[in-house]
Order: sequence, then structure tokens, then C-alpha cells
Amino acid sequence: MGRVRERTGAALAGLTASLCNPAVRRVQLAWAGCATADLAGDVALGVYAFSAGGPAGVGVMALVRSLPAAGLGPLAVGVADRYPRERVLLVVLLCRTALLGVLASTVAAGAPLAVVAALAAADATAYSLYWPAQSALLPELARTPEELTASNATNTLVENVGTLVGPALAGVVLALSGPHVVFTASAILTGVSALVATRIATERRGRPPAALESKRDSLLGGFRVFLSDRAPRTVLLLYLAHILCSGALSVLVVVVAIDLLELGGAGVGLLGAALGVGGIAGSVAAFGLVGYQRLTRPFWLALTLWGAALATVAAAPLAPVAISALVVVGVCTAVVDVCTVNVLQRMVRERLLGRALGVVEGAWWAVFGLGSLGGGLLAEATGDRAALAVTGGVLVAVALMGKPALAAVDARARAPEAGLTALLGVPMFGAQSPLVLERLALDLMPMGFSSGEPIVVIGEAGDLFYIIDEGTVEVVGPGVQVELGPGDWFGEIALLRDVPRTATVRALTEVRVFALGRDDFLAAVSVVPTGLTRR
Repeated sequence: MGRVRERTGAALAGLTASLCNPAVRRVQLAWAGCATADLAGDVALGVYAFSAGGPAGVGVMALVRSLPAAGLGPLAVGVADRYPRERVLLVVLLCRTALLGVLASTVAAGAPLAVVAALAAADATAYSLYWPAQSALLPELARTPEELTASNATNTLVENVGTLVGPALAGVVLALSGPHVVFTASAILTGVSALVATRIATERRGRPPAALESKRDSLLGGFRVFLSDRAPRTVLLLYLAHILCSGALSVLVVVVAIDLLELGGAGVGLLGAALGVGGIAGSVAAFGLVGYQRLTRPFWLALTLWGAALATVAAAPLAPVAISALVVVGVCTAVVDVCTVNVLQRMVRERLLGRALGVVEGAWWAVFGLGSLGGGLLAEATGDRAALAVTGGVLVAVALMGKPALAAVDARARAPEAGLTALLGVPMFGAQSPLVLERLALDLMPMGFSSGEPIVVIGEAGDLFYIIDEGTVEVVGPGVQVELGPGDWFGEIALLRDVPRTATVRALTEVRVFALGRDDFLAAVSVVPTGLTRR
């Protein structure tokens, strides 16, 4: 009971802090309009495509819409690390407002399906930049790890409210009018979000991290995160298995509502709203994850229950069963989303976070599109019930196979206590929030030196900043000869001024240090208060 009360207290404190943070609150409000508009538009597109080409038509529309976002998103989202992320959000919202307005006019004029699909693909490409920029921005705005988790949970809650409101609104409008009216309403909502986004402000110091890198590194850095590190790669692969099945479900919801349950076009909105209700419940439940260290456990459990719930619909294809199962699916989706973004935010370096999340977003569109196409083809080839059973069973099987690989992920997502303590002792980092320091501690490299061994040599190029954990060193340079011990630091001058080393530092005893790479150091500290530098 004590642990439950402690976690509940941490959740409430994180939620309160999140809601009291004006910048985070504006991010959430902008996201509310953007997500609701997108989800309402999805329903309109699904119904429009079904009327033109049946289940396969829905899958093809989803694939055509997804491919440009999948291909361009991971590369274009480098802007989330090269430019201020709040500006990226604003530009995306303005572009989407214009595209949705054109889409509404095009559908109202009865343009060919290919034209509608092209506009939908352009809108999806712009939208694919939004989530990575927003998720990379939140760690800049949140002040503690608990507040970050609460902010992610709140954003998921906002999205799932949109999952409820958007499809329900679309269902009502479609019953009274046509898809073009849904797109018009979506354009208005997105425009309101753009107005809110104009007031998002950060306390960022200095240049964006990617501005310190080459264009090639800026483009490819996100891919390298997953290619070189097994822990984030494990999370990504399991998440994408979930997205593949979610893509299939996006088509199966239309098929089940119209063909299996005979609820008509309005039934698509009803089942979509059931997902939204579950998402809201799951988002509320996700606040219980605040302060929870082993996030891969609820992540794995949610994946497993998602697949089992969908298989239940195949076993009992009745409207009440389908609605209840989709509520469970919505709960599990919310938990998976919160756990995924939190784990990646804590594991991935700040200067690479936007691009890494861009890879996730691009992969999301590609895999979701393939899942949508596969879901439509599977339903036509095997029947609705078999398609539901296969989709749910695949996710359960993947979750079971991936469980052993998750064992090491939680340890990678927790900052080393000794490294965090060392950072807290450096006044240069005093202006940074505890969350920023926790994430910076993940980038520290423990290094050891023997007595008499040089650590840095005057005149050499500098690429590391050092904090002494154990032992004593001697600093010798023009007019300087001092000894430094545990808690002291050195090496910042060469990094800050982009000059060769100004002194030689040699170990006087066995020495253990924490080293921080040049790019990570400069991204964290670009303005140094007077009197803090030593050499």
C-alpha cells in the first residue's frame, strides 16, 4: 500500500506540474486540435475510399497516404533537431490547415480519387513531422522526469479524447452531409491549433544541437541510433509490430462495421469512438506509470492484451463484444504509446532525439500503410473473422518472442547515479533542470587513467569534457599549475572556444573520470556564466 500511495502521489504531482507549466499546456492544446482534426479526416477518407473500392480501396488509400510520409519523414524531420522545435510545430500546423482546406474543396467538387489521394498523402507527410518535433520538445519544457512522464500521459490522453471526439464528430457529419464537410471542420480545428502554437516558448540556450553537426550527420543520425544500439532497436521493433497490427485494424474496423456487423458508415464512427473511449481510459491509467522505473513491463503486457482482445472479436462477432474489445484495444494502445516515447526519450541523446523519433514516425507511416493494405487483402482472402484472429494472434506471438530482449532495456533508460551526482556538482550545469541532467548522465563515458598517464595534452585538439570521480590530477599550462580532485572538472576551454588544449592534465594517482563528448557538452552548455571556467 505504501508503494501504491507513493506512486499515486508522484502521478498527481507530475500531472499538476505538467498542467501548471504554460508551455507544456499550450503544446497539449495545440495537439488536441491537430489530433482531433486528423482522426476525423481519417474516418472521412476511409468511408470515401470504401465507397469507391471496397475493403481493398481502403487499404490502398491508406498505403498511398502513408508512403510519402514514410519516405520523407525520417529525413525531413532533421529540422526538429536543427531548428527550434516550437517553430517546426507552427509551420506544420499552417501547412496542414491549407492542405485540408484544399482537400475539402476538391472532394466537394467531385475530383478524381487519385487527386484526393495525392492531397491526403501531402497532408500526411506534413503531419509526420509533428509528433517527432513535439515529443523532442517536451523534454525541453518538462522540469523533472515525473513531469515528463505526466506530460506524455497527458498528450496521449488528449490524443485519445481526439480519437473519441474526431470519429464521433465525423460519424454525425457523414450521417447528415458528406466527407467534404468533415475536411472543412478539420481545417478549422488545425488553424486554431496554429494560433495556440504561436505562444509556445522555451528557455533554450544557444544553438539547436544539430546545428553543430554536418548535414549528413543531421540527416542520418536518427537511423544510427537504432542501428548501433540494441536497446532502442528492441523497443522500436516491438512498437512497429503493434503498428503493423494497428494498420490492419484501421481497415478491419471499416469492414467489421459495414460487412460483419452491418452497422453502416455511422458504425465506423461508433467503433472508432470505442477505441477513443479505451484510449482515454488507458491514458488516465498511464498516469500511474509516473515514477515507475520498469516501463517495459506494462509495455509488454499491453502488447499481449491488445492482440488477445482483437482475437476475441473473431471468436464472438457481436456488436457489444466488438465495442468492448475495441475499448480494451484503446486502453492498451495508450499504454504502449506512453511507454514507448518515455523509454526512447530517456535513452536517446538530446541532440539526436528529434531525428530518432522521426525514424519512429516514418517507420510508423510505412508499417501502418503496409498493415492497412495487408488487412484489406487479408479480409478479402480469408474473411473478416479470420483476418481479425490472424491480426491479434500475430501481435501476441511477437510480444512473447520479444519479452527476453526487453530485460536490458529498463537499465539503459535509467541514469547512472554516480554520473548524475557528478553533473550536479558542476556549476556550469546549474541552470539545467533535473530531467536534462538525468538525460545528460546517460551520455557520460566512465574512463580510467594510471598514475603519471596524460589525460589531455596542451596543443592537441579537444573533443571531451572531464569530471573527476576519483583520484587527483595536475594541470600544467602557461601561468597555471594546480591540482584537482574529485568533483573538479577540466577540458571545457577547448570545447567552448574551439581551440587546441590550453594545458596538459596528468594523473597523479589512479584516476577515474566521467567524460562527455563535444557535441553533447555544447548542446547542454552554450553560454557559460562569468567566473566558471578554470583553464
